[in-house]
Amino acid sequence: MLGIAAASAGLAWLGGPVLVALVGATAKATAGTALPTNGSLPRPSELTAPMVDLVDSTTPLSQLVAGLAVLAALRGLAQFVQAASTERLQQGAMARTRTMLVARLLGARAAAVLGLAPAEVATRVSSDVQRIDSLVGGGVLGALTHVLTLGVLGAFAVTLDPWLAGMALLSLPPMAMLGFWLSKRARRAGERALRAHADFARHVAEATSALPTVQAYRAESWVQAKLDGTAAALRVRMMAATRARAVLGPAIGFAGALAFAGILLVAGERLAHGTLRTADAGSLFAALLLMVRPVTALGTLAGTLAQGFAALDRLSNLMERLEPRTTAGVDTGTSHAFESLRVERANVVLGEKTVLEGIDLELRRGEVLALVGANGAGKTTLVELMLGLVTPNGGGVHLNGKPYADWHAADLARMFAWVSEEPALFEDTVRANILLSDEGEDAARLDRAIHEAGLHAFVGRLSDGLNTRLVHAGRDLSLGERQRIALARALYRRAPVLVFDEPTAHLDGETASALARTLDTLLENHTVVIVSHRPSTIARATRVCVIDGGRIVAEGTPAQLQSESLEFRALLAEAS
Repeated sequence: MLGIAAASAGLAWLGGPVLVALVGATAKATAGTALPTNGSLPRPSELTAPMVDLVDSTTPLSQLVAGLAVLAALRGLAQFVQAASTERLQQGAMARTRTMLVARLLGARAAAVLGLAPAEVATRVSSDVQRIDSLVGGGVLGALTHVLTLGVLGAFAVTLDPWLAGMALLSLPPMAMLGFWLSKRARRAGERALRAHADFARHVAEATSALPTVQAYRAESWVQAKLDGTAAALRVRMMAATRARAVLGPAIGFAGALAFAGILLVAGERLAHGTLRTADAGSLFAALLLMVRPVTALGTLAGTLAQGFAALDRLSNLMERLEPRTTAGVDTGTSHAFESLRVERANVVLGEKTVLEGIDLELRRGEVLALVGANGAGKTTLVELMLGLVTPNGGGVHLNGKPYADWHAADLARMFAWVSEEPALFEDTVRANILLSDEGEDAARLDRAIHEAGLHAFVGRLSDGLNTRLVHAGRDLSLGERQRIALARALYRRAPVLVFDEPTAHLDGETASALARTLDTLLENHTVVIVSHRPSTIARATRVCVIDGGRIVAEGTPAQLQSESLEFRALLAEAS
């Protein structure tokens, strides 16, 4: 920054002597030429003749031009070094910011993350981080460079002529106020454009995920109309934001040109009256011309700063919403034996809805606990509560007699292996999706998990076996294949408690029956919590809890509930 400012001042300083040398050379070449008397306009060279007496420079013009070239090269080198250093700093800061944000995302309460739109999170992690780093790198550092350059050039101008320099400096506050007002407008327009962009991204994601339904119902034109409308709104917002940003530079540049014109008029009068030396005037004009670019750039940077601060506000809001999971103690790095899990008078409120209320439940080692109920009864939320993914708003959960709040999150996670209704797969190899860890691979344990999950035939058909890469979210697999990969993942973990949340809900009859037979085998040797509608699976449970409206309305063995619970019999009849 200082090198750029110093080189700019040097260029302005040499501007005066170069002008004087040029005037002197022209004047000497035309000395003695008579002015025309026929009423025609004189040639420009003839006008310089009277100024020859003002020239007192003895430095050869060639040396002055060489000096200008050297200073211009040094200024360009300083700008290059600053740009490269700023970019390196910016990229490093961007990487650290994204790492911090992803870590906060992965360490947040699951309920807080699931309440966010995926497109919004993606925009914050990518585009907004880019804008914030541009704010720090190109915005703040660029502004400091331009301000420093203006300060050095202004101080140099004051040494040449305090009166004219004062006029120039007095014009800066009005231009700054104009830039501030325009930047506020640009910031508001930018925020509206980003909201429109997020809306469009959300609608595109929605249409992509629902494409099979759209095509099955021939709703392409309806979805296209929706997307066109959202795109049109985005275009309007983006154009408004572009206009708001584009007016900054020209407006400030025009204000600077007016100020420069006024200074030229005053300087011309002083030159005519001999109160201002030609060399000083040349250096002063050079300084003022070199000040135009920083002033205009500051106006342009106002838009960058506005966008950066708006992105910072949005990212700060996201960080506040990503409430971190509470954890205590120290990660022991080992699995603990499971004795019991106790839920005591637990209430869970998500948003404004009470999902679970007054839940009392105990799971003991070796039990197979089945949770049954209608859709929306609260079964999945109860599973997430038992896994520690949801924090109760009232009551508590104890593992081996110790509250969840006293367990380290890693130790708590090692107690459970979970297969959800819609398993999450990643764009990686089948092997990586089963291991789902950066820990070392146990080949024998992996092979056993694959066979227990009934996945060995599927792996054998793959071209690269376990090293075959899956496309995004395993879209190239059937639901049954995805569920078996998730099951192998859970079995590889060898956790004390297996948790299954409707693992056969979306499978066809044959695939569901095959997977159910695999699960039935697992029920004999593990402590299991299973959410299921299948009567055959429920019959193998040692205890069943019937959930309705967020409450446990019946509890007992399958045989007891078959004879005593109307709700249980109704659920079995509906599933048959």
